[in-house]
Amino acid sequence: MENKVALYQPKNLSLKEIDYLGKIMAASGRFQTIQGEAQAVVQILAGQELNFPPLVAMTKIHIIQGKISVSAELMAAMIKRSGEYDYKVVEHTNQKCSV
Repeated sequence: MENKVALYQPKNLSLKEIDYLGKIMAASGRFQTIQGEAQAVVQILAGQELNFPPLVAMTKIHIIQGKISVSAELMAAMIKRSGEYDYKVVEHTNQKCSV
């Protein structure tokens, strides 16, 4: 299965656009780890720096004790989009995962 996140190239958003999206995302109540607009804006900015769209940033990037952490799925997307590395999942079960 091809990772669609790796293929998407978002445009750079202005700070005004990011601020607007941060307000909407914080107000939505759909992101339990986000406590306010400022945190949503920081999360979106982190995603933009890594070249990922706002919703991916809100769901796949985490800021833990001030440090950016990305999900395994996002790491995989970053590897694939680098153009230097690739992988293929050979086996994925409850007991084993081979790439």
